[in-house]
Amino acid sequence: MKAVRRHRARAGQDQYCTAQAANLMVSVWDRLRDRDRTSFVFVAARDRLTGELIEEAFELWKAPRRARRFLQKHPRNQYDLFWCPNAFAKPKRVRSAALSVPFGWCRLNDWRQCRPRTSIVWSTGNAYEAIWMWRKFESPGRAEAISRALAKRFGGEVGSTYPVSLLRIPHTINHEQQRARVDVVWFDDLAQRRPKVRSPKASPVRQEKPLVDPFTCGRYIVAENYRERVSTQCYDLMRHRRERRDDAPQCITRIVRALNKAGASVDEIAAVVWRSPYFISRYGQTREKLDAVLRVRLRAIARAS
Repeated sequence: MKAVRRHRARAGQDQYCTAQAANLMVSVWDRLRDRDRTSFVFVAARDRLTGELIEEAFELWKAPRRARRFLQKHPRNQYDLFWCPNAFAKPKRVRSAALSVPFGWCRLNDWRQCRPRTSIVWSTGNAYEAIWMWRKFESPGRAEAISRALAKRFGGEVGSTYPVSLLRIPHTINHEQQRARVDVVWFDDLAQRRPKVRSPKASPVRQEKPLVDPFTCGRYIVAENYRERVSTQCYDLMRHRRERRDDAPQCITRIVRALNKAGASVDEIAAVVWRSPYFISRYGQTREKLDAVLRVRLRAIARAS
């Protein structure tokens, strides 16, 4: 009889936590309804035993029903559960499809010293994740820059501020930290003024000259010119028209390393990377990102050789 009571109590607690988790996500996503646009939001579940990641996207207006259904289908005792606060223009969680949002977020070691005060904070077992609610919408790049500045100022994790980042869903369980409960420790959803971030003009930095020109030649021409000097796998990666692998940064690195070893010029490498679906899905198509990605990888290759 006691076992039956414990089972019923546990089931009731799980139902309560599922409802609370869905309500919290919807309360954040509801702030995105002020804009008349088609928006998609994302939730994800990772099996605690196999590590398989299951991701689901749905339109914003369906969020209350679909989020609750997803949590019921993937119980917190069996899955690590995640969500992305950002909204996207299409059902694909990529930077190029990110939409403007009225909030920022990051992962912190200690949230109590944060100024401005965080709006919602939840514990993940070994750290905290926090959201700041703002009065006005900000572009994805601007929201990321503000979140990154807050993370750097208060010792947070910069990598958690990307528009495509996944955060843990509150009221679930972190199976990576000995089944630590992901509990809300602070909640104040009153919108506040966006924090000021120092403009790049206020602190002039040395401007590096553009490294590459991706328009000097075509991607397929470069691939054919160096076909005999690169492996079959790298040749196929250079010719892909859509993403066929999940490790986009590693695919870019393989392409750059193979072409550099084959003797291709920097502009030829840029022509291939610029039109690669792995680069576009990860960084969009901006010359600044292309310069930065190639500069980092070419320097790493030079140091390793």
